[in-house]
Amino acid sequence: MENPYSYTQAVLEPVMFFGRQKEVADLVSNFSGERAHSYALFGGRRFGKTSLMRAVERELLAQVAAPTTPKVIPLFLDLHRERITTHWSLYRTVLTNLRQRIKRLLPAVALDDDFLDRYCGPTPPGDDLVGAFEAAFVRICRDVLPREGGMRLVLFIDEAEAILQQPWSEEMHQNLRYLLSNSLEVRTRLQIKMAGSSDFYDQITRAGSPLRNVLRTLHLQPLSPEATEALVRQPTARVLPEPLSDEVVEQIWQQTAGHPYLVQYLMAHLWEEGLERASGELVRELARDFEEEHQFEDWCDDLKPAGCAIYALLLQQGQPLSRKDIYDALPQHDRSALRKALEALSYHGLIACEGHRYQPIGAMFRTWFEENVGAEPPLPEAVEGKTPHIQKLLEIHRSSLRELEIRLAKYTELEAPISLRNQIKDEREEIVRLEQELTRLRQGA
Repeated sequence: MENPYSYTQAVLEPVMFFGRQKEVADLVSNFSGERAHSYALFGGRRFGKTSLMRAVERELLAQVAAPTTPKVIPLFLDLHRERITTHWSLYRTVLTNLRQRIKRLLPAVALDDDFLDRYCGPTPPGDDLVGAFEAAFVRICRDVLPREGGMRLVLFIDEAEAILQQPWSEEMHQNLRYLLSNSLEVRTRLQIKMAGSSDFYDQITRAGSPLRNVLRTLHLQPLSPEATEALVRQPTARVLPEPLSDEVVEQIWQQTAGHPYLVQYLMAHLWEEGLERASGELVRELARDFEEEHQFEDWCDDLKPAGCAIYALLLQQGQPLSRKDIYDALPQHDRSALRKALEALSYHGLIACEGHRYQPIGAMFRTWFEENVGAEPPLPEAVEGKTPHIQKLLEIHRSSLRELEIRLAKYTELEAPISLRNQIKDEREEIVRLEQELTRLRQGA
């Protein structure tokens, strides 16, 4: 039997999808209901966002054959794969994929060869792009599918952060807000579910974001111990005469804390090693020899210095800490940065919060962090210890600012993405704050 575990691709086989059935059922019920809502899905890298959207898509596709009115037609767009380069190409890609899906799902509907160009040509029809898309979409709903009892489109947009650096990203968000909130013709026929990681989260939740109050938010959580056990036991039960030992299951949980990517990684390698050799010690050995360290490096980049400082503090203290404990222990970071860092640590599945107190989870990342980053945050009461740490933070932020300014120089002033300008503004403010803190320390304040 072929190895069913994969840590490099989304889960597409229903028999390998575990632990998120409630989220799937809730979203299917929402999109199938009369008063459907659109969603923003947040989660860390390799956290199962794509797998969840594909599972919802499968369920909705299964309903198309039923005599429901209106038809709920799901479309999945991976923005990295589609390589969207212009605002208009995004709209045309949506309609292109809609045409293909209609032909597959509803073969009785006549779609001639010039279907797409008649409704939405290859070049922008003018300055009002959203108006042109709105007109084309409504005409398709009215003219193409009248005898199907109408149509509702659920658009799944994966890797949403791929277009955040495009000069038209802010305009696109404004247009999505119009389509989902203000267009009487579209808002009852179109819902979206966008998924992304840290940059997408920052963009959607920031004050003034056009989509902040339009998209309901859904934060993915790590798999529960029960779901983790099911993912470990059920696929292996098809080839083993006896189930894997409790020691193996417990060690998988201790190493991963239910992070889907890490569970899949360990099980894929355990399968290759030979399940008959499976033991708690072998799981620990595979965890120690983790071959995808660049993933942990990417996670640390997402955490930023404040997130790494919080994680190091939690490791050093060895006990759960409240938000106030963390703020008091890390005064060199402003509270806004610490708040965002706690959110990032949570949606990467690296900390858990119980009773309003935070603690690190999962031995694999913890071990790597201690060996490669360090688990000794600066002690706030030791001025001599704080000064070099703040100097190091200044170096990090100044380097980051230089890189952002190089990226900014590629745009004209009017084309520069708002998200990029906001990042530069945040970096400059953090540099000023750190310089002021360093001055106070040197003056003995």
